[in-house]
This record gives sequence, C-alpha cells and structure tokens, in this order.
Amino acid sequence: MKTKQPLIMAMFMVAASIIMTAAGCKKNNNVPGNTPQTTKTTPVISLPFISLPDSVMFVGTATDTTVIYLLNAATGLLVTKYKYPNNTQSWCVPLAGNGFLYDVENNKINALNMNTGAVMWTDSIKSYSSSPAILHNDTFYGVYATGQNSGYVAYALDATRQSNTFLWQYQLGSNYTAINYNTANISYYNGIIYIPGSNLIALDAKTGAVKWTLNSPYSLSALNSGIIISGNTFIDAGTGNQVGSASPSVIVSNTAQTTSIIYATTSLFVTKVTQFMTPYTTSQLNAYDVATSALKWSTNGGSTTPNYDTVKTVDQIWTNQPIIKTTFSSSAGKYGDVGSFGYSALDINTGQQKWSYAVGFGGQDFTVSNTLYSYGTFTLNLAAGAPASSSIVAADLYTGKPKWTNGNLYVADGGSIAVCVLAAGKGYSVYIQ
Repeated sequence: MKTKQPLIMAMFMVAASIIMTAAGCKKNNNVPGNTPQTTKTTPVISLPFISLPDSVMFVGTATDTTVIYLLNAATGLLVTKYKYPNNTQSWCVPLAGNGFLYDVENNKINALNMNTGAVMWTDSIKSYSSSPAILHNDTFYGVYATGQNSGYVAYALDATRQSNTFLWQYQLGSNYTAINYNTANISYYNGIIYIPGSNLIALDAKTGAVKWTLNSPYSLSALNSGIIISGNTFIDAGTGNQVGSASPSVIVSNTAQTTSIIYATTSLFVTKVTQFMTPYTTSQLNAYDVATSALKWSTNGGSTTPNYDTVKTVDQIWTNQPIIKTTFSSSAGKYGDVGSFGYSALDINTGQQKWSYAVGFGGQDFTVSNTLYSYGTFTLNLAAGAPASSSIVAADLYTGKPKWTNGNLYVADGGSIAVCVLAAGKGYSVYIQ
C-alpha cells in the first residue's frame, strides 16, 4: 500500500491539472486563430413594485401602445400605469384573477404581475380577429376567427399557466357573427357557455359538448336570473326547456305599437311598449306577475324627439330593486351624435322611483358589492386626429349618489376603455362571469 500511495497522488494531480487547463480554455475561449469572445448576458430589468390599494381598478385602452391604468377603486385617483408597445391592436381588456392581471387583446392574452406590470407569459390565440374572451374562475372562454370572412371557433383555455393547446374547441356554423368588441360576445352561467348567433348554442363549460340549442329569436338580458327570453316564452337557462310564458294579450304589436319582453325573473317580467307617434315615438315599461300576467306597475320607457332620444331598459334587479339604465342620445352638430347614460332604482312592487343620477359617456357597467361602476367613451366624428373623451363613475346603489368620477384618462383616436376591479382578491368586470 505504501508503494502505491505516491502513484495515486501523482495521478490525482495530473487529472486536476488537466481539468483546470480545460476549464481555462473554455472560459477564455483561447483557441488558436480565433479572437476571444465576450459572453453576452441578458440584463435583468428591475421593475418598480407597486403596493396595490385594498380595492384597485384596472383600466385598459390601446391603439399603437397598450396602457393599463391603475386607479384606487375607492377614490378614483390614479396610482400608476403600465405601458408597453402594441402595434397590431385597437383594444385592451384588463381582467384580474388567479393572482394575475390579464391583458386580453385581439389575438393574445398576456398574464401580468399585478404589482409591476411585467409580462409573466403570453398565450397566442392565433386569431384573424375576435372579441374579448371572458374569464370564469381558472378558465378563459372565447371565440376566434380562422381567417378573413372565414369560420369561427369557440374555445376554452387554461388561465393559470401558459398553454400549448386549448382545453376544448367547438367549430361554429356559418350563422355565427362576431359581435362588436364593446359587447361580450359569449356568456357564462351556471356551468354553461352561451354562443350567440342566428340560433343560440349552449355548450358544457367543462367539455365543450352541446347541451342544447334554441332556433328562435331570443334575448340574454335576463341570463343573470337564469332565464332566457324567447318571444313571449321563458326558457330555463340550464335545460333549454320552457318554464313559463306571458299572456299573448300583453304582447300586442301592430302598426301603432310594438311590444317586447326586456327582462324576466321567476316571478316578474317587464315589457317595453313603443308607440309610434308623429313626429316622435314614446315608450312605456310595464311589469307583470309571471304566474297570472297581471299588471303590477308601469313607468316611462323613454321617447324619441328631434335631435334627442332617451331609451330605458332594465339593467339588473339588485336587492329586489329594478335598476333602470337610461341611454341619452343627442346631436353634437358637426361632431355627430353624443351618447350618455343614467341610472334609477324602482320599487319592485309599485314602480315608484327611489333615486336617479346621470353619469358620463355611454358604455358598460358592472356591480361590486353595493357600488355600480359605469364607464364609456366618446370620439368626435371628425377626420383622423380627432380627440376622444372617457368617463368612469362609481355610485352607491343604496342611495344613487356618485362616489367619484374620473374623466382624465387618455384615450387615443377611435379608442375605447375597458374596466376591471379587484377587491378582496376577486375580480369584477363585464367579462368576468
């Protein structure tokens, strides 16, 4: 053993010398005839960390640049904004959920760090054109176009991680028409995805399998109460079966007037009667008992006059109060027409108005607890380069008193805004269902 130890030590030193020499050659790249190369490293970009308010509002808009504004949802004050290039988009819809802030665009979905705006990952939808996806818990549901003037495909996509494929896809027929991006093109309710078109398709949200279809005129205005309105019948949103109907005597349409059902619950339905008069039209909202079709109350439904229109509809029934949304449209001269809206609450038993308030430009709304957030834009009807305005209003649904208004966010030409609120870890939006 003693005679072998020096040999072993010598062999170890030689091996160590060879390893060090090889390592040195690799590090310095000292190969004869080659110029030493400098190793390139990707710089680490440190983004500022924002401590979000307890309730935060994300406001998205885009033209050549995507901007997501962060507001304090309790006060409307600007906290910060995230901004990055976007040369192929005309809209940006922010959604919050699963610990991410999502930027939903025409053909992709970015998952962002809520506190920095850094893009964590991107899912490409590879769509020629589409409407914004909706988010339900950990899944996106949407529709993408396979090409110009081509077909459409409904899909489900994992919202918790970057995906290489869809959870499911469903090829839509030629009767599907993509809806304007300012309106949610599909809807979710109680485990079902509803795809609008000349007929209504109800798909299982987990599998994409067809549950039922409705091949007659319909309205999803009362989907949040589990009812689909089809003519004078009420359809159960879960089964597609008829669960009630209005008496034909209250749905009177002729050359003098037209009547339609605009909202329904299991106990009450509301019709709108528009009377054609000269030189303008008037309308009336009537509430009836579902079981008997007995009239409960009536109220003004809006009217059309030269250069000024009002249109009223039931936006929702909140804590047993019908919330009426009124759209005002008036002439702005050479700038075209300007639209704005307001809200009022009615006593569900008498139809008496409890409160009302006017907000800003016409657009969309959603409710968070007892607060109704309303937002919209107005673009002047001039040549390219015309300015646009936006407004966001938060109001108390108990009192009808506005809490705050923000009309200072920049919206580029032809742009629009989309709004999401994150409160207590939960996201709220027109597109979160």
